[in-house]
Amino acid sequence: AELGADTADSPAELGAKADVILIVVGTGDQVEDVIFGEDGVVEDLSGDEVVVVSSTVHPRRPSEWADRLPEGVDLVDAPIARGRGIEDRETTIFVGGDDDVVDRVEPLLEAFSEYVYHLGDVGTGQMGKTANNHLLWAAHTANYDALRLAQAFGVDTDKLREGLKQSSGNNYALHRWEK
Repeated sequence: AELGADTADSPAELGAKADVILIVVGTGDQVEDVIFGEDGVVEDLSGDEVVVVSSTVHPRRPSEWADRLPEGVDLVDAPIARGRGIEDRETTIFVGGDDDVVDRVEPLLEAFSEYVYHLGDVGTGQMGKTANNHLLWAAHTANYDALRLAQAFGVDTDKLREGLKQSSGNNYALHRWEK
């Protein structure tokens, strides 16, 4: 509010004021509550709004929510990867939704993300984020195993990590390694 944003006291009040509602909460159940719960967004939607789910949830849930929305209200799933980079637009957003609806919300998403990838219908954004997280997990696991093995042979793993970042073993997780 100090920067000029209009505020709302509930999701329902937000739904009455906004054409695009961006939801970023911790779980799928929380998303459902924001949309359909008591004082949920849907209580005051008039039609022609877009609900953008940017939380990471099961890939099937966005389609289920889209089917429950009032006539004329659309849903786009747009989970955010590399969320810590949001202030510098260093995020990646995987988007699922109808072409015309995604075109409508893309300028909003580009305001906080350098990379926006429309992958297909509602739910495909979540599947893109799931694939991303799977690859990140695999990299973390491989990094841990490789560095533990090297450590067992007496290698200075701090120096090795710096070398790996400059070689074919380089990966995003290696740059974000925390001991």
